[in-house]
Amino acid sequence: MNETTLLPLVSPKHLSKQWLEELLSYDLGHSVKITEWTVKSPEVSNGFLSEIGFVRVKFFSSEEKETCPRTEKSVSLVLKCMPKEPNQGEFVRKFDLARHEVDFYKYTKSEEFITFCKKSDLSHPVPKMFWGGQNNDVFTIVLQDLSTRNFRVMIEPEGNSLEQLKCTLSSIAIIHAVGLATLCHHDHYFNFPRKKRTGIMIENVRAGIKQQIKMFAGNRIASTLEAVLTKVVDLINVASRYPLLNTLIHNDLWIGNVMINQDDTTISIIDWQFINLGNPVCDIVTLLFLSGKPSAYQQHLTELLNCYWNTFEQAMKKNNVPHLSKQWLEELLSYDLGHSVKITEWTVKSPEVSNGFLS
Repeated sequence: MNETTLLPLVSPKHLSKQWLEELLSYDLGHSVKITEWTVKSPEVSNGFLSEIGFVRVKFFSSEEKETCPRTEKSVSLVLKCMPKEPNQGEFVRKFDLARHEVDFYKYTKSEEFITFCKKSDLSHPVPKMFWGGQNNDVFTIVLQDLSTRNFRVMIEPEGNSLEQLKCTLSSIAIIHAVGLATLCHHDHYFNFPRKKRTGIMIENVRAGIKQQIKMFAGNRIASTLEAVLTKVVDLINVASRYPLLNTLIHNDLWIGNVMINQDDTTISIIDWQFINLGNPVCDIVTLLFLSGKPSAYQQHLTELLNCYWNTFEQAMKKNNVPHLSKQWLEELLSYDLGHSVKITEWTVKSPEVSNGFLS
């Protein structure tokens, strides 16, 4: 069953048994019969740019032979739909955030993405998407519920540990690497914004920080956010001050958008509605500054950055991706000259003698 007539839902409250059966049949490639299902809203939803529903489903599969005893299976899902609050819904529609997130999750189901991550020795760094769809007014994204596999969001009042930060940096480094590799192979593959929409981002970041200050009132995170609030413009402009390269970036990377397993060795990054083609420095800075214990980035910054860069470099090598590209050179020259350039021809050559060089 390679096609589906599924349409996005207005809300998780509009979910039906028939819709779920078609969803699971589409994902599994054969028909299913649901025996039991429930949907539940999160206890706290203020400030979310989507309405969330946690779904539990029990079903039988038609793939099993009728002569054998049938085994009841189960699956846990997360549904994301348009936010109920009108201003938030208008914001999502105005800047096409739902389409960007749907398109990203579709990309993560591609053979190119999955193979790259596998060669990089990384288990899938984002939740599995069962289905995603959107139109001008509504959207629905159905994801694997990782909380049932002992993943959880770990927002530590005093900041997250060095190991949690390193694990997150390793995963985002590989997503940055696969994004760059895809751009090298297919220059126009992605239909994501290529530049930060500065005015929009400043407005949204300020509103989001104010909401989080209320959520974390009384602990260190709130104090950090209050300090960040006065530096929003500097934070937004960090990419232009420290140019590196253009690739897929999360654009809202802090520990609240990261799910971590029990032993802090595996993470999955969620909430990709602000995905952008931009400077990976943005993801690194926001993660460390908004989520790390001060001691982590004050005493171990070199270790953290080496963790990121070594993972990025190894991912490129294991997937046989050349580091230098036409896109990188064009961005370098554009930065140096102060205006855009278009390269017509370029070559790279190694020196005849390199023994003893420290680079």
